[in-house]
Amino acid sequence: MFYSIIIPFYNAEKTIERCIKSILIQDFTDYEVLLVNDGSYDKSGEKVSALIENDMRFTLINNKHAGVSHSRNTGISNAKGDFIMFVDADDSLEPLCLKMIHDTI
Repeated sequence: MFYSIIIPFYNAEKTIERCIKSILIQDFTDYEVLLVNDGSYDKSGEKVSALIENDMRFTLINNKHAGVSHSRNTGISNAKGDFIMFVDADDSLEPLCLKMIHDTI
């Protein structure tokens, strides 16, 4: 099973790094991450680009500011996974989160 993790963000430069790093340390790695920039005007986009530049599982999508629902729908439209998971930019996942979800399914 393959998971699509969708992270919409808007001006989240203070929290997005913690969020991304919490995904990078997961034991389960059969996933893609779609980071949808909802028109941020802070350094969020640059921070995301630097964090994901060498990991092909991560995709950055830049949009004009249209709200979190639009960003989530953009993520859904681009998702390739069997399952979709939403994570907010100020969230972080416990290290075994994806493995526990996978084992439960």
